[in-house]
Amino acid sequence: MSSMANHSLIQRQISLSTIATFVSGMSNGSFTFAIGLLTLRESKSPIWFACTQIVSPIIALLINRIVGNIVDHNSHKKILLSTYLGEILIIAMYAFLINQNTAEYLKLSLTILVVMLIGIFSLFEQSAYQSSIIGLVPEDKIQQLNSLQRTASSLSSVIAPSIGAALFSTLGMSKLLIFQIIMILITLICVSTLVFEAFNQNQDTDNSPEIKISIGEILKSNRKLIYSVSAAIGVNLFIAISNTSIPIMALHQLNFTNQQYALIETIFGIGAVASGLVLARFKTFKNPIRISASAMMVAAATIFLLGLFAKLPFSHLGTVNLILLAVLIQGISFTVMEVPMGSYMQMHVAKKVQGSYFSFVFGASQAIVPIGVIIATIFSSVAPYLLLIAGILMFIFIFTIYNIWGKNV
Repeated sequence: MSSMANHSLIQRQISLSTIATFVSGMSNGSFTFAIGLLTLRESKSPIWFACTQIVSPIIALLINRIVGNIVDHNSHKKILLSTYLGEILIIAMYAFLINQNTAEYLKLSLTILVVMLIGIFSLFEQSAYQSSIIGLVPEDKIQQLNSLQRTASSLSSVIAPSIGAALFSTLGMSKLLIFQIIMILITLICVSTLVFEAFNQNQDTDNSPEIKISIGEILKSNRKLIYSVSAAIGVNLFIAISNTSIPIMALHQLNFTNQQYALIETIFGIGAVASGLVLARFKTFKNPIRISASAMMVAAATIFLLGLFAKLPFSHLGTVNLILLAVLIQGISFTVMEVPMGSYMQMHVAKKVQGSYFSFVFGASQAIVPIGVIIATIFSSVAPYLLLIAGILMFIFIFTIYNIWGKNV
């Protein structure tokens, strides 16, 4: 393949992957937001709403090993396309059934079932796609692809709730589900045109017999992977505490207006998008784990500062501005900590076990989120102090595991 044709293929792969990530994020974000609204409106009970939030992480933890084995032994492209078709079928059936004259508890039970099934499909999608990155672009373009995908994901996370709320309020749940099906179809088309083995560069290209390798054996083979998994799980706990505590603190204790609270999400998204675009200009970093760990420590500092700013005697406007500044830095640091570490894992985990590895990481990371939400809910009355403590503990956690497993990468 000529260098010009090769460059054209790389740009096409990156463009299609980024578009697919953005559209998929729009679909999932608007659906998740609308499901929350529907559950709260239909049940008027936090229990049903809580079920929609925790069912997917629990299922992901239980089935991640099965998903990993399936991903490792089957075509990633076929898995992804089957996943999208399955999602379309489930959502179409759900759109039909919720319009029937069914009892409230049946409709809510059906909603929980759909959330669970979509969560299973999502785990397959994430595991298969992340395991495919190594073959989509050359190794020196992996960080650029991950950066642009993180940018697309951040942008969709800012826009999706507004679209979900607008469609749900004006057109109803059924029309919103039609919108989601259209988004999934666009994602399916983008993914179907990707060349999944365009750059076969991973380290395990031999034809030796396949041997079942456990997650423990994968981690033992490279101590930096122990750090990566530990960081992903631990940081998700502190992020869950932060994400739950911030709205409680802002709205109920600092008396932010709706517009001021909305700025928090917007400013965070701006920071994430801007940093993603900057990272896309760099090739793979020489010390990705060190850069990621530094960004995690900055993120820990922003969590601490959010609690501190809430307790210091500033004017209301001063507190708002300081919190927005902290959130902006947090958005930047979250992207900088995710992209280099994700690229490192994609390049250093053997391709034949990437499905098992990534499904384990996703499952465990999701499973820890409800614990963070529960902690933040229990201590909601002292949210600023909880953020202070969470920031300190996160800093100590990252500093410790980096010095044990992550140094000298």
